[in-house]
Amino acid sequence: MRSFIGFFLIVWSSGTLLAGFTPDTTPRSGFALVTLVSGNVAGLVGTETLRNRTGSGIEQAVMPPSPLVTTASILVPVGAVGENTTAIAIANPSIASGGVNLILTDNIGTVVLNVVVQLGPRGQLAKYLNEFFATQAVAFSTPLLLTVSSEIPVSIVAFNFRGEEFASIPLVSLSAPIPIAVQPLSIETCSTPTTLPTAASGFGLGVAPSPPCSIIGVQTVTPPSAVQPGFGLGLPPATPPTAIFFTPPVTVSNSPVPTVTSSTTTVINSQAPASASVGGTAALVFPQVVTGGTWSTDIVLGNTSAGTQSVRIDFFSPDGLLTGSLTEITIPPRGVFFFSSEVAATTGN
Repeated sequence: MRSFIGFFLIVWSSGTLLAGFTPDTTPRSGFALVTLVSGNVAGLVGTETLRNRTGSGIEQAVMPPSPLVTTASILVPVGAVGENTTAIAIANPSIASGGVNLILTDNIGTVVLNVVVQLGPRGQLAKYLNEFFATQAVAFSTPLLLTVSSEIPVSIVAFNFRGEEFASIPLVSLSAPIPIAVQPLSIETCSTPTTLPTAASGFGLGVAPSPPCSIIGVQTVTPPSAVQPGFGLGLPPATPPTAIFFTPPVTVSNSPVPTVTSSTTTVINSQAPASASVGGTAALVFPQVVTGGTWSTDIVLGNTSAGTQSVRIDFFSPDGLLTGSLTEITIPPRGVFFFSSEVAATTGN
């Protein structure tokens, strides 16, 4: 049961992700977008590991990046939470908004669920399929067919939960490959709460709504000498009203165990302009990233080419806010870059 409790906390957390890369007892959720800044388009590979420490040991799922799709199908079990059911995470890495239609059909093709969710710019949704039913869903004896149709390209991952164990479920795309458009990192963010046709007001319990429209930018400054109380990604310290988080320029050595060095801090300021851009044909999306409590996430990037690759990783909260960035990551030929939210929380980087 602990893994299910953890997933619920992840779904309904306050929306900030990787809170200052410091130890946190509250699980936090979001998604990650990896952008190739320079290098060989065909030479970047990556995987993500979601890990949960349970009473019986460590449970984890290792997944590749999720492709952008507009139509897709997934075969999913739907049963009692705590026994055998499915949770999904859907991320919108673009600055467009649109609806995502989820249709569940049983073994004879009867529609048992038909619902539309709305995703705002760079928004994310993570829920058990059980939660989409207006009333408590019954346990189905056979897997169901989940068909996804979206107005905008989205990235999707599904997990089968059995007791404390969970594993990723393969997705079959029914659409042609869709590249991620190059986008400015600084965007106007407006409050766009996700709603369900059958849901009462307050859908997204525990998820703080986005602030009124504002421009988010990035600038580099000298690290502060001390961390103020309440310090966290996306959470403003008392003075000044900016959200401070560590996003050091990173270099990776070509040794058997890559090492990371850092020297600066990045500040998100609601008034600061940004010149950085994210996305592109070689961008990778990890639609569910979790950290805090018993949960952690690893992201591993490999360079299969003969030239150096330069990348950046940007983290976004479920309401579309930029909550953290790892910039100036340099991966040598045949080299590997490794990031762990658990290690970052321990080291403070």
